[in-house]
Amino acid sequence: MIRVLIIALALIGFSTIAKAQDADLSILGNLVSEYFKAASVSDLNLRESALSNLFDKQGTMDAVILRQGQSSTLTEGTWGEFVEKSQGFYNSYQVEFEESEREVEYYLDMANVHCLVFQNSKEKASGSIYYQKLWMQFDVIFKSDRWFIDHVIWINESDPYPIQNALLQDTIWHQTAE
Repeated sequence: MIRVLIIALALIGFSTIAKAQDADLSILGNLVSEYFKAASVSDLNLRESALSNLFDKQGTMDAVILRQGQSSTLTEGTWGEFVEKSQGFYNSYQVEFEESEREVEYYLDMANVHCLVFQNSKEKASGSIYYQKLWMQFDVIFKSDRWFIDHVIWINESDPYPIQNALLQDTIWHQTAE
C-alpha cells in the first residue's frame, strides 16, 4: 500500500513538472505564475527541475527577512543554492503562494515584475497554518524566444511595517540613520 502511495505521489509530481514545461513561457505572465507553482513543490528534485526550466543559468535569488524588533537579514545566492538550503523548511511545511497584485515594467527584452503575494505554510507534523505577506520582484529577460528569470528578491511584511499598497509610488520608505 505504501509503495502504491509513493508511486502515485511521484506521478503527481512529474505531472506538475510536465505542465510547467508545457506552459508558453514566451508570455511573461506565464513565467511568473509557473514560478509560484514550482516554488510550491515539496519534493527537492521535482522543485529543482521545475525551477531550472524557469531561471537563466546564472539566475540568482535574494531574501530580506524582517523580524519584529530585530535588524533585517539578507540571504543571497543562486537559485540552486536557495533550493538546497530551503529543503529543511520544505520537509517541515507544505508551501503555497497566492498572488494578489502584479505590476510589470518592460522595455523590449527585459522586464521587472513586482508582486504582492501571500505565502501559506502548513506545518506537516501539526497541521498548523502560518501566513505571511511578501513583496517580490522578478527581473526577467527574453532570449531564445521565451522569458527567463534572471533575479528574484523578496521581503516579508513585519510589524510595524505593513505592506499595503506597496505597488503605489512612495508608499514604503527606507529610513536611514541620522
